[in-house]
Amino acid sequence: MYEPRGNGVFSVHRLMIDAAHQNQGIGSWSMRLVMDTIVGLGGETIYLSFRPKNIVAKRLFEKFGFVFHEREPDGEVVYRFGPARDIET
Repeated sequence: MYEPRGNGVFSVHRLMIDAAHQNQGIGSWSMRLVMDTIVGLGGETIYLSFRPKNIVAKRLFEKFGFVFHEREPDGEVVYRFGPARDIET
């Protein structure tokens, strides 16, 4: 699930792969497809968040060039691909 936020910014709300289908490359394939779609729509920055204990997600997103951006009040970590940009309101 992704959402355009304005100013070339998109948010990926969730990338979920059922446990029975993990470790088969589906997450990597899906993330590449989402990123290619977002860039094709003019996206320059992508934000997403996940629970810090989810090391598998952390590794996947870092593999695609995402970097730590901030920690949310609920404890989730926000990662960013591309330059830090404000979301248009």
